[in-house]
Formats: sequence, structure tokens, C-alpha cells
Amino acid sequence: MFPKRQPKKGHLPTGEVFALGSKRQGGDADIKPPSSSSSSALASRKTLGSSSTSGQLPAKREPPSAPGASLLKKPRLHHQTFTPLGRGEAERRGSPTTQVYLYDELAKEVNSPENLLVAIEDACTKEDEDLIEALLCGGVKYLKVNRAKPDPTSFLTLMHLSKSRPSIFNTEVLIEAFCSLLKREVAMNFKAKGNALVSVLVCNVLASAFIDEENWPDNFIKVYLDDSLGDRVWVDRPDCRLFVENIQSAFNTKMPKLSMLSSDAGFKESSGGSPNPTTPMDDDDSLSAMPGALKSIIDVEMDSLIYPRYIYQQVSIETTVLDTLREHLSRRTDIGSRNLLRFMTAACGYPEVRSLAVQRLEMWLQNPKLTRAAQDLLMSVCMNCDQNSSQDVDVMSQISKIRMKTKNLINHYMLCIKELLTQHPENLRTLMTHTVINELSNSRNPNNLTLITVMFQFESDQSAKLLAEVFQDLLSHKEDYLRAVRSLFREICRVARQDINFTEFCLGLMQERTEKKFKDLDPTLKERMFLGIADLISLTILLCVTPGVREAASALVRGDHKDLEVLRAFQLQTAVIQRDAVWWLHTLVPTMYDPKAHDYCSCLRKVLFVEKADAYYKLDNWPSENDRGLLFRLVSEVPVQEDTLMRLLVMGLTRELHLAAVDALDMADRLVRRAALLHTEDFSVLQIERLELIDALLNLCAYRYPENISLPKGYQAPSLAISKLYWKAWSLLLIITAFNPQTFGMTAWENYPTLKCLMEMTMTNTFRFPPPTMASDDMQLEEIRQREKQTAEVEKQRILEFEVHLAAASSKQQITEANSLLLPQLTSMDPNGIGRKPPANVLEQLKTMHQTLKIGQLLCSSREPDFLLNIIQRQGASQSMPWLAELVEANDSSLDVLPVQCLCEFLLHGDPEATDVEEEDDRSGKRKKKKSKQDQLLCRLQHLLHSPTSETRAISEVLSYFFSRLSSQHSSTRQQAVKGLSMVLSQSHMEGVAMETEYYESPQACQIETDAASVCAYIVFLAEHTKTQTLQQLDELSFDMAQLIVERATLLNHMLPQEGIAQSPWLQDRAELVLTSMIGLFHHYLKMSQQTNENISWSSAQDQILLQWESGETATLNILVVQAIIILLTYGKPKRESAFLPLLEAWFPENGNMPSGFLVNTSEEALLLPDWLKLRMIRCHTGRLVDAALLDLDPSQLLLFVQSFGIPVPSMCKLLVCLDHAMAVDPTAMSQAVVDKAYMAQLVEVQHMRGATGGHVFHQMLLAACEPETEKMDVDLRPVLRKRALSQLMRSAEITDFSNMKEILKKIFDVIKISHPEKQSLYQALNKTMIKTDISQEILEALSQLLADSTSAVISGMKKYLHFSCPLLRSVISKKKSSPLLLMVMQELNRNLQDSHSALSNMVKTYLKSENKSATISPSTGTEDFATNTKQSLISRNANTELQMRVDLAKSISSRSTNEVVASLCGLLLDQSLPNSAHGLILDWLELLDPEVLSLSPEIQGKIVFQQRSITKKATCSHEPYMLAVLTHRCNWRSIHNALHVLLRSTANHSPSDVLDFLWALHHTPSIWQGSDRKPSKNHVPEDVLRLTASEIQAVVSYIIAEMRLDKDTDKVSPHRAQLLHRCCHRQKSLVEAAVNYLTAEIKAKRDAPKCHNLIMELYLEHRDVLNFVADGNFVMSLCSQDQFSQLDAVTNRMIITLATADRGKVAENKMYDANLACRKFATNHPVLMLRQLPMMAAQLQGRSQFAFHEMRQNNHLLLFTHVLGVMELLQPIIFQPAHHPALSEAFKAFFFLFKLHGTVRMVAPIVTKFLKFLHNFALADNQGASQIIRPYTTLLNDLTSTFPDLSPLRGLLAILSLPTHEEDNVQVGRVMTPVRPSSPNMASQFAPFRARLCSNSTEAVLEVLKEIDETSKRKVDILQHFVNDLQHLFLHLDDGCRSSAHALIMRYIRHNPSYATELRPVILQSLSSDNEAIILSALRNLPEYVVLAHDHAVELLMKAFSIGIQSKVDPGAFITDAIQQLNLENMTW
Repeated sequence: MFPKRQPKKGHLPTGEVFALGSKRQGGDADIKPPSSSSSSALASRKTLGSSSTSGQLPAKREPPSAPGASLLKKPRLHHQTFTPLGRGEAERRGSPTTQVYLYDELAKEVNSPENLLVAIEDACTKEDEDLIEALLCGGVKYLKVNRAKPDPTSFLTLMHLSKSRPSIFNTEVLIEAFCSLLKREVAMNFKAKGNALVSVLVCNVLASAFIDEENWPDNFIKVYLDDSLGDRVWVDRPDCRLFVENIQSAFNTKMPKLSMLSSDAGFKESSGGSPNPTTPMDDDDSLSAMPGALKSIIDVEMDSLIYPRYIYQQVSIETTVLDTLREHLSRRTDIGSRNLLRFMTAACGYPEVRSLAVQRLEMWLQNPKLTRAAQDLLMSVCMNCDQNSSQDVDVMSQISKIRMKTKNLINHYMLCIKELLTQHPENLRTLMTHTVINELSNSRNPNNLTLITVMFQFESDQSAKLLAEVFQDLLSHKEDYLRAVRSLFREICRVARQDINFTEFCLGLMQERTEKKFKDLDPTLKERMFLGIADLISLTILLCVTPGVREAASALVRGDHKDLEVLRAFQLQTAVIQRDAVWWLHTLVPTMYDPKAHDYCSCLRKVLFVEKADAYYKLDNWPSENDRGLLFRLVSEVPVQEDTLMRLLVMGLTRELHLAAVDALDMADRLVRRAALLHTEDFSVLQIERLELIDALLNLCAYRYPENISLPKGYQAPSLAISKLYWKAWSLLLIITAFNPQTFGMTAWENYPTLKCLMEMTMTNTFRFPPPTMASDDMQLEEIRQREKQTAEVEKQRILEFEVHLAAASSKQQITEANSLLLPQLTSMDPNGIGRKPPANVLEQLKTMHQTLKIGQLLCSSREPDFLLNIIQRQGASQSMPWLAELVEANDSSLDVLPVQCLCEFLLHGDPEATDVEEEDDRSGKRKKKKSKQDQLLCRLQHLLHSPTSETRAISEVLSYFFSRLSSQHSSTRQQAVKGLSMVLSQSHMEGVAMETEYYESPQACQIETDAASVCAYIVFLAEHTKTQTLQQLDELSFDMAQLIVERATLLNHMLPQEGIAQSPWLQDRAELVLTSMIGLFHHYLKMSQQTNENISWSSAQDQILLQWESGETATLNILVVQAIIILLTYGKPKRESAFLPLLEAWFPENGNMPSGFLVNTSEEALLLPDWLKLRMIRCHTGRLVDAALLDLDPSQLLLFVQSFGIPVPSMCKLLVCLDHAMAVDPTAMSQAVVDKAYMAQLVEVQHMRGATGGHVFHQMLLAACEPETEKMDVDLRPVLRKRALSQLMRSAEITDFSNMKEILKKIFDVIKISHPEKQSLYQALNKTMIKTDISQEILEALSQLLADSTSAVISGMKKYLHFSCPLLRSVISKKKSSPLLLMVMQELNRNLQDSHSALSNMVKTYLKSENKSATISPSTGTEDFATNTKQSLISRNANTELQMRVDLAKSISSRSTNEVVASLCGLLLDQSLPNSAHGLILDWLELLDPEVLSLSPEIQGKIVFQQRSITKKATCSHEPYMLAVLTHRCNWRSIHNALHVLLRSTANHSPSDVLDFLWALHHTPSIWQGSDRKPSKNHVPEDVLRLTASEIQAVVSYIIAEMRLDKDTDKVSPHRAQLLHRCCHRQKSLVEAAVNYLTAEIKAKRDAPKCHNLIMELYLEHRDVLNFVADGNFVMSLCSQDQFSQLDAVTNRMIITLATADRGKVAENKMYDANLACRKFATNHPVLMLRQLPMMAAQLQGRSQFAFHEMRQNNHLLLFTHVLGVMELLQPIIFQPAHHPALSEAFKAFFFLFKLHGTVRMVAPIVTKFLKFLHNFALADNQGASQIIRPYTTLLNDLTSTFPDLSPLRGLLAILSLPTHEEDNVQVGRVMTPVRPSSPNMASQFAPFRARLCSNSTEAVLEVLKEIDETSKRKVDILQHFVNDLQHLFLHLDDGCRSSAHALIMRYIRHNPSYATELRPVILQSLSSDNEAIILSALRNLPEYVVLAHDHAVELLMKAFSIGIQSKVDPGAFITDAIQQLNLENMTW
């Protein structure tokens, strides 16, 4: 229904203004005439009179006074149905004939129109309607009389009145009067016909008068019909357009634009001499003469005033029009009238009119007089076929049969067809079907192909699909249409080749047809249809070869690459069609056609063009013989799609399909090989990314023995493959890997050795097994060969054994290697095993494939991964690689493709002057070529190094390659590297080399190189490039240099200057340069180390020392570096300028001490100067070094240095002075240190002879000692003798001193650096002593002390030297068998040897077992005595207490049970009187007696660990944490569960913190995770190790609450305790419910309510099901805060990210739709948790509105705003809380920015409306907060009022913003803001009729109601809540349309209100349980969305759907898959 237009004010007539006179003062209505003498003025006065004289009309015009008289003039009918004009129904349909009489009778004569306006104005003032009507009738009568020359004044008067007072014209009399002027009167003379001015006036007056009326009188239709079919006086005039087109709106006709019309409204007939009354005005008088801008403004305004005016009279008007039309068509004279055709053109909105017109159109089009009018009629018919009804289908069928002859007619016909196609989507299908059928009929239309061309130009893709569908229908007929269809399709391609989308056409042929006629088709017809479709697909591919493709292919053969894009596009198109065809054959053909095996394979080969050629042209001999070769070659040489290949392999693996594995593999091989031949650098022909292809290929090769054969029980058949297929698969994988190295390369290289072997063969062009590159030497190659032979032999035996079993189960034949059938055909299926040797024929195939497909070059050119570089690096420097030469030569034009390592290798080994053999090449010209190649490579490498544009990485690779060869073990390789470096770093180019790379190999070369000159050059080079290196690089460099200096002393002496050795000048200069370089290197390194303090890792800290200088500087250096620096300093100061003095000052300051060093790992002081280094320092000539070396030397060191050789005289002088000083300090020690005094005296004398001074005191002592001594020394030598005795024990035969037994055993067993013979001697002496003397007690005491010493390593020594420890213990046991000390020692040994399985541990365990069996409880001593004695000993503790208590403990254990001893010790531990120091000892005993802590006495031991203690005791007692740790790590699970049962059975007297800590430790103990994955999967669920029950979980909750009571400052739950509770519940609903029930009971009992609430809230954040277990879920949600983490936060975050991933296309839109469903469901159930993501939602809206609107809509940004606003609406009113105002403000900012940029766009209007309602609700909830947020956007809201003036929420918001912002004005705001009243309140009573109709038995009635509800609910979803129950009943309706509509409406409602989804569970289950498969399918189609919205019942619904697939024929698999995919949206789990 069209909306009622608002009345507009009339405009005054344009042009000149005529004075109509003025009123007289007395109210006189007379109008003065223009002239007083005018007779017309007198007549006017006589006729009209004046109001002052009479005031009434003349008597004969006076209306009768009786009411009846007035009724005769204007009958008023009551109790009738009135139209909007106020007329009765009878009056509307037509006035009686007496109306003419009334019009003539009522008319008041108007002889002069000048005073008409004043008279009417006076009558209006007096409200005299009769007078007004009479005056206007008089005006009409005046116009009728003066029709030939009307007065302009009357024109202006009537026009002015129609504008200013239109209502006065709205009477039946006046309508009839004015319509009489539009009718043609018979009495009108011929001359009056020429002027149509009166008709134009009447049209405009009526249009202006009725412009605001929605319903116009029927009289207008009648006069329109009269004029249209008559002379068309005013119908075709443009100045009557407003009136005419409003009348034409009754026909509902779409009129063509003027540009489409071929006929002219002003067409003049040639016959007749009189002017035609329909001749239009001249251009100057028409609208066309207006300026363009003014004309467009008038047209727009006029278009807005044209809308339907006859809504209520459609039926009657249609009847009238059709009757009139049939009457004229029945007349022979009118059937050819042009006006009739024009009228039919305007009335084509009626289907019957179109049917009548199309029957005669062909005849009219052939008539020259009617051609133009007929063309317009044809256009109108086509434009109005927009219903696709049966009548329209008939019309289109007739149109398609019209035959056009002239070119103009054909062009116009095609234009009309284009318009016809745009009117309805189904028009294209209808026209295509009728055109194709007509073309195949006997009476074909010659325009059919042109018609089809137009259709393809209109919509190519859809036309292709529809044409394919028509062909499908034809192929399914009983008659065979295949040949006709082939011919027709070729013709269509000939005329419309450029417009046909062949891919879509083929897809249309492959589409599944589910109609009943196809399902019930005869199998023979189905088979023929299947073969025909396959033939059409292959024909389509052949037709894709256009002349352009042929030309491009021919040019490519000639080497010309022009128009190559055309050929590539064809190849890709063919590949896509073949991919679709394979998909069709795989998925649809088996179920739709069920073909035979032969036909199936034949069609598959046919579409892939691997079939014989005659299969393509045998039907109609096309293509011709001349074209066949070229066409078949072009369609065969195409790329292969990944999906094609993958489906082909899967088809071969699927047993249900008729494709054998051999055929599938053969076809795949042919496709891949012919695609590989097309490879070029710019064209990808074999792009594959799925690694599953490897497994599919290998599975095709597998051998499967017959299923009816039973193998022996317990025998596992080997995994075998068919050899021929197996190696074909490897060859195929080699090709695929070569073309896809980034995808398949690394997987093939690392996981498939056989494939790796084939790759190396092709890369190195060495086709033998194994390729030489697989190993670094011949030994490894031989090992690979032998391993392969062993594998082949094992494989042979397995195959023979397998065949024996098969024969035993079938033929009973004896199988041997000679008669074996499987042995030559099978091989092992072990693709990941060792590389296998290919057969000879396979190697030949590889060689051929390498030459034709360039596999090796493709693999070598791969850089990611770099296979070639891997081979080169694996070969290393020791192997020659001649295959590189061939590789480089094969890449003449693409050296950039090869890695620089390859080029460098060729440069090193490709020297043409290297061998004599190549002299022969010189004769043949090869040497010159090789020389040229080498020069080319050298230039390439030099360019890489010297070019300023080269990358640092390339430079680094070149130089690093050569530097790595410098450190080779072979001198020849090092020489080659030097030569290569000299070539690439030639002197002429050295200035351009960029030395910014890192060289790690040069220091290693210094360690290996034996040539001193080379090493010197390396050192100088490295020293020059240390300035730019980092400290880490300097660390490595300095360490390597230190190794060179310290360890290679011989080489160093040849490099550095030597004192006193004559050298040549150049050697001296070199030595000085090297020394200067090394000193500079170490000095720079020392400075950087002092400036940087790095953290050293533990592994690197073993040899690191921390140096500290007196100045406070520190540095961390390796000890070897320190020693190397000091050695360099001993060479003295070089002659060159160097850093010698700063380095010397740093280490040996002149006025200070040298730095002190400490070990980094132990912090002990390090020995910087060992004796050998001090000797080196003493031998140097640097005084400071000598002085530093002589500091703090003991006598032995001094004597050692004096006896050394090579010490200079100055240093010897200082050494002798130190000896004299030592003599003065301790002469006795000096005398004892000298062993041979005579020799030493002679040595001192020799030094004196050299010139040394000093040492005289020492010399005198030596001389005196040489004389015989008779006196004994008075000094007591007992300590010295004892020490000597210990040192001489190893040489003595027996041990006499037993006081040092501990030292003796320590030497035997401890880790001391003495030799094994010495240990053996010491043990023999001890054993010899034990034989003679009983020293077992001493040995036991010594062992007990060593075992008690934690620093002792006696245990490891006893384990290591079993030949000492076992005999010793046997001897002790034999002598002290019942000793308590021995028992204690054995127990201690047993504890330390628990993990050992040696002879020593066995002996200890045997002894302890024997002691336990023989032990008896002594009645004389009890447990109380032991406890009392132990307590007294602990109180009076002394040095021997611990040893004595150990003895007592051993005795107690030997005499009573361990449980009693443990109970006694636990009682002591609970004793408050014992000191704290005694607890540690008791804990040690308890740990020894009961390692599991709780296994012996759980009750008593549990009190110790978990007892509740006071705060003071907590501060003093610390044994509980230790015992808790021991319990957690040592106790087994049985004991742990027993302990848990005790702890959780009763919570009294237990410390809650200790119990909870114990539970936490059990979840995190390492023993749980032993053997589990270190990196579990994403969805891994931890094991429930505790397995708590519901009562136990309640005990855990009570412990947590008890612990919370201890902290009185807060009621919040500790995060650790919350996590512990979640782990204990382990996501089990029963446990969570038990915990919640317990907390709820506590809350009801009013015990710790805040704590319980917080704990419930923590449970809710982890388990969303908590809301189902509590009464008030809103209260729980209100406790959630933003700073608390929830597992559901990750879910909501992923949902919103998925929702915000807006992108172009339908796929992204569907993904957003699914995410929106999940968000709405979550917002309904968990609004508070959803509100936590409100800032994120606001952030996602930012930055999306600045795009152009079409980009926003295409990229679905606008859809995101809609979805977010919908989610925000569901979050009302919680979202309005002040805490969410910041996020709301950001969201509002995004929405207002959207409205600012695109608010005027029509598609944004729904968002604006919903958003303003949301703001309105916000203002109602929190007016002050809303006002603060919305106030900045007041201007924008004001702008929106102009676009949306009728929105009441907008007006309310503006009213709020206009009020003051004070809080006291809230009352005013409340008055202004009233709830938005619905525009049309939907009460339940209003929908009762609709609900009654829904229950109707008539399916048509139900469908009609559903359609109405659907249309209404699109705008207002809320109304569906009144129909929900009725719609649910329709789920079981037998009509599919009713069910589908009901499901759609219900889905719309639950999307709007997700909380209702749960209520639908019963009816969904009922639908799924139905016996009607159609009902089940209807429910399954909507199952995915139901499952998402009712995810609480997802499992039940999915299980029900799964059971359907088992119990019925319905396949629910696809629906279940879709449901699971939506549940797992973006890896999201509920």
C-alpha cells in the first residue's frame, strides 16, 4: 500500500498577473468590469447581481426550500460505504444519466469570467457550497461554449482556485462537469477540434485539485479510455503528463523510457488535409524548451506526485479495460488502429492484456503503418513480465517464437529481450528452455542463436548453468539427443564463444538433480545420461580452444612468446574443468548414476584426456581430421590441480568406486608427467601443498592379500608393496618434490630416505646406489651398501614366509625361492626406513626423467630448503665433488640460482691447469671452454665481494666458505682455499671489498695450520678486524688465540721474536708485527671485558675467573686467556708501537699489586700463576714479571726454580737473594727441603761462576750440612714422624698405628689422586694387619664417621673399588656379627645403596635380612625405656650423644618392631620439653625408619605432619614442612590415598593450610608426570590423580573456608586455593554440584556467607554450570569483577575476534553469522561475563566507518555494527551500570562516527533506529550518565532529525540534552523521557484469527498465513512470541513448505531471543523420532543452529541424530559435521 502523500501548498500561476478586481466596502460581491461601457459587464451584473441588492441567485436558480428539492440536485446517500472522497459506492461506480441534467440545471451563467474569482471567493467566505458549485458549473459551461477560443482569464481563475481551494472541486457534479470537457462531443464542429487548450486546462485543474487525494474517481478512467482509443487529444501531451500518468497508475504498468520507444507521440499521418488535434505544441512552447536544470527539477517534483490512485478499484478497472479492449479487438476496423496499440502499451500491466497483445504482435510488426507502435508494445510487454506466472510463461514462449526479418526489428527485438531478462530471475530459465527446445524442433526460429547470445551477454554464469540444466533434461529423454545437443552446443559456442563461461557450464552439467523424475529414471537412461554428460564435458574442453589459443600455441612452438596469456588462461581453465569433473565422478556419480565399472573408468579417462582419440569424435566426426592432432595436444598439455590429483588417489583407495589402484596410479603418473613438461619459471603447473599426498600414493602401492585367507594365529603379515607401483610412486613423488620444494622438500629429505637418495641421484647426475654424496668416505658408502643388502635379504625371507602361509591356506603348495610368485613382484613397505636400491629399469627411467624434466636443476635451484648446500656441507673439505662442474655447466645462464658455496667449490676444483689430463682437453677445445667458465665464475664471485650493492649475507657466505676450508685437516684443501681467496680478493680489487662480515673459521685455522707464515697472516688479519666485533666474538677469538699461545709453543717460537737468536730482517719484522697484533688484540679484549659485565652460564663458568683490580674494575676471563697474556708479556716490549706497556701495567702495576682472581663457579680464589708460568716469567727479561713470579714462594718452589735451566743471570740473582731470605726466616725448613745438599751446593757455585750474586747464606748451610753430624736434634719430631708415617704406609708391610684408621680408609675409598698400585699396597697392609690383630672395631668407628661426614665420598669409592670394600666388610662381619655399630653402618650403607645393584648392595641386604629374622623382643627392655633414655640423652646432649643414640637405636630396632620405635619417636617429636635442636635428629631417624612418613603409624604420624598448632609454635617449630615434603615425594599412591581418606574424613584438629598445601603438592609432584608428554596437546586434560568423592570435595571446601577465617582482613579467595579447588573438581559436574551445595547450605546457615559467596563466584568463573546449581544466579554474576580471570574469557574473546573478522564474500558473512549466534547465546546466559569483553567490542568497531559505503557493505563492516548492536541490546539493563560507561562511550563514538559519515544512506536507517532506541533505554535507566556520554553528539543528533523526523526516541533524547545537567532536575528528565510506545501494539487478541488459521486443515491457508507472518516478522520479530506454540506443531506437518516456513520462523525468533532455544528440545527430539523421513530431514537441516543455540543439550541432540543414521535410511552425517564445526567455531569449545 502506498503511503499517503502530504498535501502541498499550491503555487500561483506563472506568467503575467491579471487584475481580477477587488471587493467593495460593503461586502459587495460584484466585480467591476474592465470598461463601464462594455456589454459584457452589464451582462455580468445582470447575471450575477450584487450582494447588496439581492444577495441571492435569481429565482429560477434558487434551490428549493424543501430538503427534497436539494436532494434532487445533489443526492446524499446514507448508510453506505464511502470512499476517501466522501462518495458512496454507487456514486463512485458511475453517476446516473440525470447528472447531466443536474449539471446543466445548477450551472450559473457566466458571461464574463473577470468577476468569477471574486464571486467564488465571496461564496467561500460565506461557506455557501451550493453557490460555489453553481459558479464553477457556470465556468465549465462558459468554457464549453468558448472551446474554440477560451478566455485566458477563465484559465487563470480555474488554475488559481485548483491550487488555493482544491476541495471545492471534489463533488460529483463538478467532476462530471469537468470530465464532460475532456470528452469528445458529437456536435462539436470540425474547426473546434484543432485547439486542445480547454482539455489541457481541465487536465491540469483536475490534477491540481485531486493531487492530495489517494483515490481518484472512475470518471477519469472513462475519459482516458475515450481519448486513448479516440483522437488522443490530451493523452499524449507532455503538459498533461501529471494527470495522465496518475490515471495510468491504475494499470500497474512499467512504462518504457523515452529512449527505448521507437514511436513518436507526435507522429503525423499522411492522409487528410486538416490538422491533427493531437499535434503537440512547438518546442518553444513545450517543456523541452526549458533550461536543463529547471526541467530536471520539475521532472523530479512531478515524479514525486505520481503514485497509485486506484488501489480500491483494481478489479472493476481491470474488467472495464479488458472489456473495452476485447470490444475494439473484435472490430475489424479497429484491429489495426495505432491508437489501440498505444493504449495496450499503457495497459500491459495486466497479464490478460499481455496475452492478447503477444498473439498479434508478429502481425502488427510486419505492418509498416504499425511498426513503431508495435515495437513500443513489444517493449512494454517485455518490461511487464515480472511475475513469472503461467500467463507470463506463455507470453515468453510466444515472444521467443516471433520471427523478425529486418535488421532494425531484430535489434529492437533483442533490446526488448534484454529488458525481459531483467524483470524476474526466472525469466532467464524460461526463455533459455523455450529457445533451446524451439531450436531443436522442426519449426525453428532463425533468431534463436541470437537470442541465446543475448542471454549469455546478460548473465554469463547463470546462462551457462541453465543451458547445462536444459541439456541434462534433454539427455534424460527416451530419445537420444546427444548428437543434436553436441551440434547445437558447437553452434552456440561459435556465435557466443566470448560470453560463455565454460567452467560454470561444466559445473551445471555436473550438478546433482534431486527431482523425482530423475530419481525414478530408468537405469538404462541414467547410464546413457551419464555417458552423455561425460562426452559433453570433454567436448566443452575441446571447444575452449579458440583461434587465439591456436595462434598462441603455434607461436610458442616457433619460439615466439606473444599472446602467451591467452594460452595460459586456456590451460588453467582446462585444469579447473578437469578438477571439477574428477570431483563429480568421485562424489555425485556413484550415488546419482551408479555406473558400471567399465563406463566409470572410461569416463574418467575421457575427461582427463588419457583415452583413445576415437572416443572423442566417433559420434559426429568432430573434430575434423585436420584439427584433431592440434586439439588433442593442446587439451592434454595442461597443468594438474592439487585437488584433481588428490581425489584421483583417494578414488583408487576407495573400494566402493570402480577404479583400481593400478589405474589410479597410472593416471596420476600420466597427469603429473605431462604437466611437468609444461614447466616454465613464470607458470606453475604442479602446485601441491597437502603432505597427505605422500601417504595416499604409498597406500596405493600396498599389497593386500585375499580376505578369505586366514593366516596362522599370532602371525603378523608383513607390510608389503607391489614393486612396480612402489617405484612408480617414488618417481612420482620425486617429480612432485622437485616442483614443490618448499612444501614437500624438507619432509622428503628428512623422513623418506629412499626419496632422499633419488633426489641426490638427480642432483648429482649420478645414477648408482648409493650416490657418492650420501657419505663422506668410501667406508661409509660400503656400510650403506651392506646395510641395504641385509635389508633385502631379510625382506626376501619375510616374503617367502608370507607366501608359505598363503599357500598353506589355499593351494597347499610348497613354496621356495625358485617357484615363488610374490618374490619378484613385492617389496617391503617401509618408506621411513633405510634408503633402498632402485632396480635397473627405475634408474634408467630416472636418467630419462632427469634429462627431459630437469628434475635435478629444479632441486638444485631450491634455496628454501637448500638441498645443494646441505650436500656440499655434508661432504666437507675432504671430498672432491666433480659433479659440481656438470651442475655449474648446466646453469650457464642462471648462476644466480646456485648457492655461492657451489660456485666456490667449482672454482677450487675446476682449475683447468690442475691436471695433465686436461691437456688433452686443450686439443679438443674443452680447456678453453672450462677456462672461460672459470673466469665467469671468478667475475661473479668478485662482483659479489666488491659491489657496493651486494648484501652482507652473500659476502659472508663466500668468505666463510673459504675460511672454513682453511681449517681443514688436509693441507691440499687448505692450499686450495688460500688460492681461491687470492683469486677472489685480488689486489686490484681489494679496496672495494666490504669487510663487515663475521669470520669464525680463521681462529680454528690457527689451531690446525702448520705453516708459520700462514698463521702469522691469520693473526694479523684477525687483529685488524677486532674493532667492530662484539664481546662474545672476542671471547671466542681470544680463547682460540690463547690455545695457540699456550698449547702450540713450538709454532709460537717460530712466529714471535726470540732473545739471542739471529733472524733475517723480514722474519724479524714479521715476528714484531705478529707480537704487536696479538698484544693489541688482547689489550682491546681486556678493555671491553672491564667495561662489560656479562652473566656467565654455569656450563661456561668452569674455567672462568673473576678478576678484581685495586681500582675497583672487574673482568671475567678464561684462565687460559690470562696465562696467554702473561706469556706474551714474557717476550718483552716489541720495537713497533704497541699496547705492551698498558697491558703490562694492567697485570703487573708498578706501584700496586696484580689483580686477584676468583673462580666463578665456587667463588674460591684462583691460582693465576702456576709454577710453570712462574718459571716462564723468571726466564724472561722483564723485571716486573720476575719480581711478581718470586713473590710468596715456599722453599720447595725456590729450590725447583734454582735447579731449572735457561734462567738469565739477573733473574738468577734475584732467585738466590730469595733463598737467603728464606734461610733467615726458616732455616730448618730449607734444610729439610734440600734432599741432595752436595748437588745443590755445586749448583749454586755454578751460578756464581755465571756471574750471579747472592745465595751465600744458603750456600753456607749446604756446605755445613754436607759434614757428618753426630748430635741429635733437640726439636720434638713426633708430628713430623707421624706425618711421614702416614705417607710411608703404602710402602710398609703392616699397620702398627691404628689412630689414623680414618685416614687409611679415606685413602683407599675416597676420591684422592693416588695411583691404583698405591691403593693396592695400602689395602694389602690393612688386610695383613687384620689377620694378625682384631681391628674391626676401629674400622667400624672409622666407617661410621666417614658415612656421617657429608663431604666424604667414601660411598662412591666403595662402589667403585668392590674388590676392596666387599672383602673388608666380610672380614668385619665375621668378627663383629652382632655389633649394634655394625648394624647401624650396614643400615646407612643400605640407605645410600638403594638404587645400586652390585655385590656390595647384595651383601648388605643379605646381612640386614638375617638380622631381622633373628631379632627378638627383649622383655627386659620396653618401648618406654627406649623413649625415656632417648629423651634424657637429648636433654643432656654432649659430643658423644649422637653416636651413643645411634647405637641405642640400633639395639632397639634389633630387639622390637619398627612400628613401636616409630611410635616412640613420634611421641618424642610431640614433646614440648625437648629443645628444637633435637627435632632434626629425630626427623632423620624417622626418615630412616619410615621413608614414606605415614606408612607405619598413620594416625600418630598424621598428627605430626598436619596437627593444628598455635601461632607461637608456628614460629618455633619447623619440622612439619620438611615432613610434608618427604611425604609428597616418597610416599606411594596407596599410602597417599589412605592419608587423604584420614584427612578428608574428619577436618577436626588438622591444620587447613598444611592439608591444602599437601593437596597442592600432590598435583604438582614430579612423579605424576614421569613418562608423560612434556608438551601436551592443546586440548589435553590433566589426569585426575586424587579421584575425590563428593563428600571429600566438601571437606576440601571446608578446609578452604577454615583457612580464610584465619585471615580476618579480607573475604577474598586466594588464587592458589581457587586453582586447587578447580583441580580437585576436575571438571566433573557432580563434584562441582557437591561443592556448591555445601556452600549454599553454609550460606543458609549464615556461616561465613561472604566467603562462601566469593568461593561460589570462583567456581562460576571456571565452571559455567554453577548457575544451574544455585537459586539466584544473578547474584553470583554480580560478584564477578573485571580483574578476575575466567576460562570463559578466552571463549568470549575468540568469539568476538571471529565476529570482528569482517571480510569480503559470502564465506566471511557466514562465519560472522555463526559467531553472532554464539555471542548472542552467551550474552543471554552469561551477560556479566560477556560484558567483560565490552571494551574489546568497542575497540573492534573503531576504524571501520571511514571507508566508502559500498566498501563497508562489501567487506561486511556494516554487518559487524548490526551484530554488535544486537549483542548490546541483549545485555540490557546490566550494560547501563556506571562501571561500563567508559566502554559504552567508546562504542557510542564508533556508532556516531558511522552516522556522521553514512547516516543518510537508506541501509543505515535500521541501525540508526535500533541505536536510538538503545540510547532511549539508556536514558531511562541512567539519565545522568547517558546525558554525560551523549551530550557531545548533540549536533549530530539534531542533524539526524532532518533524516528521521518521526523517531520519538530521537526527540526524547534531544529533550534530555536540552535540560540542565543538575541532579535535582532528574524529575524533569523522567517526565520528558517516557517509554517508547510501539507504533502498532501487538496484543494477543489481534493475532487470534491468524492462530486459528494456522490450525486449519487447508495447507494453502496455512501457507498463506505463514507467508504473512514471515513478511511482518522481518520488521518486528517480537510478534513471533504469540505464534511459537502453533509453529512448533507445524514441525510435524506433512507439507514440506509448512515445515520449512515453521522452522525458519522459529529460528528467527530464537536468534532474536536465544534463551528460548532450550524450550524447543522436546519438539526437536519428537521431530527426529518421527517415522516420516521428510520430517526428520527438515529437523536435520536446522540442527546445526539448534545445537549452537541450545548447546546445553548438544550432546543429546547429536546422539539422537547419530542414532537416526543407524536406525533409518536417512544419512545425518553432513548435518552432524556442520553442527560440530559450528560448535568448534575458531577452535572454541563450550
